[in-house]
Amino acid sequence: MIMTIMSEKYAKEITTWKYEKEYSIYNYYDWDVALRKNTSLAVESIRKDEFVAFINSDNLVGFGRIQMADGKVVLGIGIEPNLCGNGFGGEALKLLIAESKNRYPQTVITLEVRSFNKRAIGLYIKFGFEVIDTYLKETPIGNGEFLRMQLIPNINKSVE
Repeated sequence: MIMTIMSEKYAKEITTWKYEKEYSIYNYYDWDVALRKNTSLAVESIRKDEFVAFINSDNLVGFGRIQMADGKVVLGIGIEPNLCGNGFGGEALKLLIAESKNRYPQTVITLEVRSFNKRAIGLYIKFGFEVIDTYLKETPIGNGEFLRMQLIPNINKSVE
């Protein structure tokens, strides 16, 4: 798998992904709606600065976001719904952490995840993240309980 720039073509494809059951909260707006609402994925300057695409055999398998907030790196990651549970999340997270360290050396790396998403939480723990906060948050795609997790250096040498 390789990491590359997030093109508009890839962004449009992501807006067609449809997750099932409780994971449907991660479904994006349709592209036209995303443009009208100026969502981060639809705004070219944000997409180019903060988003990356993960490609495997010329197919988009996921995306990542590297954002600075309050002096910390905040990661986001999404895997194509039909490919979840096939190891792409770990590969993507490894690339995203490396790119974060490259862009923002010596900066704390965090992420947030909905508390029900046990599959993702397990992956993040495997890669050396620890829960540092639990909170309620209102979002455009639904309110809920979130965990803030922080990468603890040297917990898992195999992913660095």
